[in-house]
Amino acid sequence: MTITQTNYIREMLTRYGLGTAHEAPTPMVPGHHLEKVKVPEEDWPEEDPYSNITGSLQHMRLTRPDICAALSTVCQFNQKGQHDDTHTAAVKRMLRYLRGTMDTGLEFKTKGRKPGDPWDLQMFVDSDYANDRVGRRSKTGWLIFLNGNLVSFGSRLQTSVARSSTEAEYMALSMAAKELLWVRNILTSVGFKVKVPMKIL
Repeated sequence: MTITQTNYIREMLTRYGLGTAHEAPTPMVPGHHLEKVKVPEEDWPEEDPYSNITGSLQHMRLTRPDICAALSTVCQFNQKGQHDDTHTAAVKRMLRYLRGTMDTGLEFKTKGRKPGDPWDLQMFVDSDYANDRVGRRSKTGWLIFLNGNLVSFGSRLQTSVARSSTEAEYMALSMAAKELLWVRNILTSVGFKVKVPMKIL
């Protein structure tokens, strides 16, 4: 079974006038950093395309782990007066990336499991170090696989500033362990067995 949001992407592209735009190879320009700006209140547009697009893109989190990191970055500048044309170009690039990957989604397979077999939980987690130019916080990204199928994923800024790359990795590992235990508790509360030990990579 594959879950996609092809029609929703098509509607978004039409709504924001990018139905015939050139496709982008990545959600964001590699190595490009967005920074907070201060736009005078008299220059604020009546209708804010930036906030509208980021709001629409939030629904893509359900099936597109490939845009989570970029989306969490652009959503930092949602308030009026904190973004300009550079930020708007960044969110439009995400739409152009989605235009080239409209049929991409989450695929789920049974992989020959038998009834009564324990469920296999595995997690991948990583962090960067102080890559956020706004608050110097590190970012954590994670993927949780249940029997080889992706069931939980995301990317978020860490709650405090790490003093080293090692500390950023341990903060990411701590968050990962809590997330994995949360998923395990849901499964066991409805009567499923989970294979132990669970792996965090």
